[in-house]
Amino acid sequence: MTLSISSGLLSSAIGQPLLIALALTMGLAPLVIQRSAQVERLFGNSHARLAASEMAIGTMSASLDRHVLLCGCGRVGRLVATALEAAKIQYIAVESDLTRFKQAQRQGHMVVHGDAAHRRILSAAGLAKARLVVITFDRHSAVERVLSFVREQEPVIPSMVSTADDQDVTTVADAGADVVFPENLAAGLALADQALLLCDLSQEEAGRVITTLRAELNPELRHRVGI
Repeated sequence: MTLSISSGLLSSAIGQPLLIALALTMGLAPLVIQRSAQVERLFGNSHARLAASEMAIGTMSASLDRHVLLCGCGRVGRLVATALEAAKIQYIAVESDLTRFKQAQRQGHMVVHGDAAHRRILSAAGLAKARLVVITFDRHSAVERVLSFVREQEPVIPSMVSTADDQDVTTVADAGADVVFPENLAAGLALADQALLLCDLSQEEAGRVITTLRAELNPELRHRVGI
């Protein structure tokens, strides 16, 4: 990249923002943020910053195909990433919060720094080639923006949303989610299942109880709620 700038293949106006975006994506975010004034002068404006981040993320996702696009890599997202790694399924996680981004990166996850609620970032992360979109952050307006863009651009790609509780299941499903996963119900049913096993029910008996209970929860969304 530096060679391209010095040789004139890339102009300084394009090359310098891209270099900084690559630094952000590859883990030098703290250093760049500490130099925020200099960064602002180099980037010039928010459009330049977005373009640079878009190009950097696109570079990292270029080799991916039939991958999972994981929007958010916090507590829940990191568990999803770990499971995907164990199953040897390609993925890329997009995390906007710097602290969560650094934690996911320290744990070795395939994570980039950016806002998944922005359609250009989603596109750069390879939405058109993805097999599944998983949303794990709990910002309702941002979740709806992601779902709207996925439905508009790639309606055949299924989308899955993790919510903090079951209060927003209907809203999220109406926004286009194929599966909604309320964390409180998932945790409660998993705990209930273990309790039944410890009460000497067989796995089959406990499974029937949990399946019946699951069907009674949010009956209008019975086939769209993952718990």
